[in-house]
Amino acid sequence: MSKRRRAKSSIVRSRPGPARAGKALSGLVCACVLALGAFLGSSASAAAAEACPNETLRAENNSLKLPDCRAYEQVSPVNKEGVRAMGGTVTADGNHAIFLSDGAFAGAPRGGANPYLGTRTSSGWQTNWLQPALPSILTSSLLGFTVGAVNADGSRMLMQGDPLTTAAPGGDGTGGNGNLYIRDADGSMTSVTPLEPGIPRVYGGGAIIEPRATADLSHIVFADSQRLLNGPAAGLDANASGLYEWTNGALRFIDVDSSGALLNPYGALLGTNGNQTHAISSNGERIYFSTPYSTFPAPAPYGTKRVYLRQSGQTTTEISATQCTEPSCEGPEQDAVYQGASTNGSVAFFTSKAQLTNTATPGGGLYRYEVGSENLTLLTPDSTDPGGAEVQGEIANSDDGSIVYFVAKGVLAEGATAGASNLYVYDANTSSTSYIADFPPDGTGRRVAEATPSGRYLAIQTPGQILPGYDNAGHIELYRYDLATKAPPICLTCLPAGRPAAGDSTFASGGTSVNGNITDDGSRVFFQSNVSLVPGDSNGKIDIYQWHEGTLSLISSGTGSTDAWYGSATSSGSDVFFNSYDRLVPTDTDEQMDVYDARVDGGFPAPPAPPAGCVGAGCRTGAGGAPALAGVGSATFSGKGNPARAGKQNRCQKQTRKAKKLKQQAKRARNQARKAAGPKQAKHLRQKAKRLDHKAAQSTKGCTKKSAPAKGNARVTNHDRRGNR
Repeated sequence: MSKRRRAKSSIVRSRPGPARAGKALSGLVCACVLALGAFLGSSASAAAAEACPNETLRAENNSLKLPDCRAYEQVSPVNKEGVRAMGGTVTADGNHAIFLSDGAFAGAPRGGANPYLGTRTSSGWQTNWLQPALPSILTSSLLGFTVGAVNADGSRMLMQGDPLTTAAPGGDGTGGNGNLYIRDADGSMTSVTPLEPGIPRVYGGGAIIEPRATADLSHIVFADSQRLLNGPAAGLDANASGLYEWTNGALRFIDVDSSGALLNPYGALLGTNGNQTHAISSNGERIYFSTPYSTFPAPAPYGTKRVYLRQSGQTTTEISATQCTEPSCEGPEQDAVYQGASTNGSVAFFTSKAQLTNTATPGGGLYRYEVGSENLTLLTPDSTDPGGAEVQGEIANSDDGSIVYFVAKGVLAEGATAGASNLYVYDANTSSTSYIADFPPDGTGRRVAEATPSGRYLAIQTPGQILPGYDNAGHIELYRYDLATKAPPICLTCLPAGRPAAGDSTFASGGTSVNGNITDDGSRVFFQSNVSLVPGDSNGKIDIYQWHEGTLSLISSGTGSTDAWYGSATSSGSDVFFNSYDRLVPTDTDEQMDVYDARVDGGFPAPPAPPAGCVGAGCRTGAGGAPALAGVGSATFSGKGNPARAGKQNRCQKQTRKAKKLKQQAKRARNQARKAAGPKQAKHLRQKAKRLDHKAAQSTKGCTKKSAPAKGNARVTNHDRRGNR
């Protein structure tokens, strides 16, 4: 099962930060008008553009049809030496992105896969190659490095790859990816996987298994088939993977009890295989892990899977241990499987078929463990079936652990069907369980879902038929459930009545993962689809979409000749990263795949044209060469306020009319500020009025006797207009 929870952040109209939903009435008006424009054509788009502070930049960057005052920004560099840029994992602040290439550019001296960091500046995105220097014995290695985690501002990241010294695992020339490093802003690399003196290296460098880290990268937990430490780790079986924690520059072994003795010689794994959701608490002090973890099945008495909690590197508690004192609970030991936890680690969930409490029913199910009280509760009692509720697993839970979504075949609430893949939600605030819908696995055997931090909203993708009366013909559709109303899930991608399903809509490529697809407030869902869901999608290819409170809008062009692929988004939805071969902005002049950001209030001015007669690579800074894509918007729009194409008098007349219109808009904004519901909204509207007044003054520049800016009136750049981004 795939699931993801993220830290709380701001609304779409601003960059990630402390601001919350409902910040600006004008932003909501803008979003509504823009969504309507996607259906009504270019005239509506032009009207929507006039309501956006980045109107000119949106026009220059072919972005007039994007919703929410978004504009396209090319994240990957213009000159990629004929290779592709792929991926696009955005940092929490929205100003940095990690992406890969299948070749070398931006100073990379070697071929193969290369990782890059894109950093947003006031004039555009800058690219830095992240590959560190390798020992000469490994210069021909094609494995290279990957980025496993990055902090909020992109200054620190966890990297995995080839050894940097001959003493590291694989440094003897065998190479491998059994090395973890912390890369700091100055490019220095600190080893997370050093070998303690006297320990032999594993041929090939060992295998790092699913490393995870806290948001600030102060705590890193990973399993490794290479023994890294002496002491208890020396007792591991040759086929086992040891579990380690790196913190404050020190490496310590985790698979031990409170006295420091080895728990299981057949290894351990963070969370459980394939699921590390919140297995490390936000401050790194609580770590949930499972034993055993070995290449081959562990023999008795070590073979039963158990779930443990390690706290502050000092105490270990088996949370899956029985608390039942009744004879009826006696029976063979059963595996326990970690399912998830709250972000602070105070609550954890696991499944077991054993009766672990006096009130548990036969067959067990989904258990909830509270750290402070050590209270263990079966959330899925089923007295009608001796096999229990047959819980298939957790789907998602809220950040505080009070809400948990799960699938079970038993009937636990009204509306469920025995033997079906019943999706339920348990609310600890009311100690109640509610049925949501039938949620069968997809073709990969997985169930893909994502909850908001509060747990109120759940976004799911499924080939199951959830919407009554709609035949999806086995295609994958996306739905959103609202716990506050407990109404049946609404379909975000189902075609209108009478139109048969024509393809799949998924969260990501392959449809098996989520990566910021639903915003923290639940109002927006981002996805990709090969179905034409709006009139502007005419290419029959995979395109990127936004669903916002019932309105669908294109994020990619919808008119390009190739597929686009979703990358990730900030938790507020202010930035949506995706991959496309389309030349979406004038600076994109090649035919290779690029990483793009559809950014709220974004866009960059076109660079100056090269001098007349300039030829060669040094002349590539100009904006020429990239035609505007049909359906994305054009570089100009019709209507009042467009500059005249000839004649200074005619030009000045139109600029004067435009200035008058901008001043009227500024006046309206000031009036709205006086009537605003709160100081934050009033401040936003006053700032908007100030920007409009400035644009009005600039629009008549060159047409008045006193056209120079007033003393001290600095030019407002695109960066300034967005404030502190």
